[in-house]
Amino acid sequence: MGKLTVFVVLCLAFLGCNRSPEQIQTEIAAQEKKFRKAETEYDQATIRLREMQDSLQIKIRRSVDLNMSQEQAEAEEQTLIKIQQAIVKAAGENLERQKDYLALLKKMRQDMPLPP
Repeated sequence: MGKLTVFVVLCLAFLGCNRSPEQIQTEIAAQEKKFRKAETEYDQATIRLREMQDSLQIKIRRSVDLNMSQEQAEAEEQTLIKIQQAIVKAAGENLERQKDYLALLKKMRQDMPLPP
C-alpha cells in the first residue's frame, strides 16, 4: 500500500467516526458513480491505445505520403502512443483509487454499530 493510500485510509477512518449511516450510504452511492466513470475512462483509454497501435503503419504511411520522412513519421506516431500509454496508466491508477475508496466506504458502513 502506498503512502498516499495509507494517508487516505487513516483520514477516512478518522472522519468516518462522525458520519451517520445515511451519510455513508449517500457517499457510497456517489462513489459508485465515480468508480463507474473511472472504469469507463480506463476502458476508453485502453481502446484508444489499441486503435492507435493497430493503425500505426497506416498513419506512418500517410505521413510519408505527405512528404514527411519515414523516421520523423515513426517518431511522431511512437510519441503519440507513449502519451496514450501514460493516459492508460493514469486512468488505471485512478480506477484503483476509486475502487479502494469504495471498498473502504463499504467497510465503514459494515463496521458501523447498529443503533439500539
